[in-house]
Amino acid sequence: MSRVLITGAARGIGRAIALACHEAGRDCVLLDCEEAEVRTLAGQLGCQFLVADLAEASSLDSLVESTWPLGGLVNNAGIMIRSSILETHLEDWDRLMAVNLRAPFALMKACAKRWIEEMREGRIVNISSGHAVLASRNRAAYAAAKAGLESVTRNAAFEWGKQGVKVFAVAPGFTWTEMSRGSLVGDRLARVESRLPSGKVAEATEVAKVVISYLSGDLDYTAGHTIRFDGGWTNSDVDYSS
Repeated sequence: MSRVLITGAARGIGRAIALACHEAGRDCVLLDCEEAEVRTLAGQLGCQFLVADLAEASSLDSLVESTWPLGGLVNNAGIMIRSSILETHLEDWDRLMAVNLRAPFALMKACAKRWIEEMREGRIVNISSGHAVLASRNRAAYAAAKAGLESVTRNAAFEWGKQGVKVFAVAPGFTWTEMSRGSLVGDRLARVESRLPSGKVAEATEVAKVVISYLSGDLDYTAGHTIRFDGGWTNSDVDYSS
């Protein structure tokens, strides 16, 4: 089966996607800025890995070239700024946009160009967030990047769909990861779970199953859509900002 490049693969949802791809018989290329962790995971899975800071990578085209051939791309890597608009420094804004929006855009371009030239099919899954469609405190930069990523997803699917390149997005909600376990505790966890229509926080493995469905072609009739895999978060009144 064709190889999949997964960014932000060392932890959390990216790690779960890598493990799910391996279980489905897909070879993976794991990319992360945390060398020790991505090296260990790649050793477990017996796959290629790359260490790169997507905010500073000089040529993402050459990065794709070094992993070719690919059949899939998962843009999962992302960083967060937790500050109000007035307190957000432009340097921080620029770095977040470089990682969360510019890099996915560049990787999509590089992969799609090769697939179209070689008349091969390819699938791209972008990991978004409910923040793309919700307003909250101290999330403006992150929300803007994810909204932009969903827009790029729609436009890329429109431009490339008839040439065999399928583009989708998944927007997880509250999900158990290394990062969230430190904040989803006590009263906040109880408040979230009591007000989510699903009644629970998702496991990263559940998000990974949706990504695998896209990569496997099971959901190909969706084109540029974002699946909001969030337990009803974006349809509810959960206060998630505190």
